[in-house]
Amino acid sequence: EVFARKDNPGAAEKIVFRADFDALPEAPLLFDALDFEERTQTQIPLSPDQSIATPYPAPLPGTDHVSLRVVPFQPMSLRKLTEVMRFPETPDAAVSAWRALATQIDRVPVELPMGSHSIGLRLLDCLHAAADAALLRGAILWELDEAMVNHGFDLGFYEAQDLTGLDVAYARRKAMNTPSKIADRAVEEGRIGKKIGWGWYRYPGGGGAVIDPLIEDLIREEAWFAKVDQKDLEAEEWLSLILAELAQEVAKTRETCGVSDEDLGAILIHGLGYPAPKLSELGL
Repeated sequence: EVFARKDNPGAAEKIVFRADFDALPEAPLLFDALDFEERTQTQIPLSPDQSIATPYPAPLPGTDHVSLRVVPFQPMSLRKLTEVMRFPETPDAAVSAWRALATQIDRVPVELPMGSHSIGLRLLDCLHAAADAALLRGAILWELDEAMVNHGFDLGFYEAQDLTGLDVAYARRKAMNTPSKIADRAVEEGRIGKKIGWGWYRYPGGGGAVIDPLIEDLIREEAWFAKVDQKDLEAEEWLSLILAELAQEVAKTRETCGVSDEDLGAILIHGLGYPAPKLSELGL
């Protein structure tokens, strides 16, 4: 409801919002975002013929109704990608219904090959790891964000993460056991993002991003702890190194995931904010 009301007012006219479980049997499409413990403790009345989506990579244990996986990307005001992944038992009608709904609320649906994990998150993980490594080696965070915008991204990586919430990426890293020296410490120090006014940047009064010099102290300390010799490169040079790693990951994805160049382009543009005119730099 917040997304529809704040970021896409027109969507609110197309969707009816209800907060009570009694409305569920009437809904043809459901999105189940409860975790396993919540799902097993919450008695939700469902019909076997309802089409239900989950953000998880497989149906929740003990759930017979999950029909496909749907992954919307954030920040929703900028990133319109919604990945749709079917399971072996998913009927074509369910996929069509969810694609139609995504289009109706101004999202960009991309159906991934059966059994595929999120390609957008895979590429976003690569971008995050490469950017984090660049910070350790000497890149300046806000200069890197500025270079990304100048290159054509809709927003710098770190400012975009502030809008999504640093805690979201933190939880994903914990689940996948892929720690990040700088990003993990930032969250553990209380940097969550714009929603609390303090993330990679500061947001005084809930306004726009303001450079926080303390983040540079954090980065330098982590580089010292890791015994990394920092280099003095221009932000554009750091960005070139980051994009080279992203290009390698895109190439691996093409080989292993069976996804078309058209869908890969849509994922990059609408999921990562990559500039459409420069997809050729990534081999697309």
